[in-house]
Amino acid sequence: PRSFFDNDGWHTAGRKMPPHLPCWFVMAGNKGTGKTHVAVAIYLEAAQKGIRVKFVSCPEMLAGLRRGLDTGSFDNDLEDYQNVELLILDDLGTEYTKARGRSWGDEQLYRILNSRYMNGENTVITTNVSVADLDPRIADRLLDTQTGFSQVAVFNCPSYRSGRTW
Repeated sequence: PRSFFDNDGWHTAGRKMPPHLPCWFVMAGNKGTGKTHVAVAIYLEAAQKGIRVKFVSCPEMLAGLRRGLDTGSFDNDLEDYQNVELLILDDLGTEYTKARGRSWGDEQLYRILNSRYMNGENTVITTNVSVADLDPRIADRLLDTQTGFSQVAVFNCPSYRSGRTW
């Protein structure tokens, strides 16, 4: 499927966005470099175009799915994340550590991302975790750049939050 982002003039946080986002657009980099800011801009643009979009942090999504086990909404919630027109997943990797190994949440995350990958669903992901520290099954999906399915933008700049006085 072709991405529905076809506006050639996006400028957000001082960065020109690619004119045609692939099915998956991954933003990686240190904390405080503007990845979430750009993801929010993508969310607002998609919502203005009438696209069914869901923006959620990875830990929040997994907590909601776990609550769904108690309320009976788990299957519907999981399906919604798998099938929404555009899923924007913020802070991927905060739920996974190699030392701990895979957990229930890791398995649900993989189910969602694998389904979206297999069905060519538009997905935007932000992460500040090294690919080497991600679940290898998910890292493989994120790095599918050779086929053009995924595009990775590395935010290699100092934190915008540094030096701020509160």
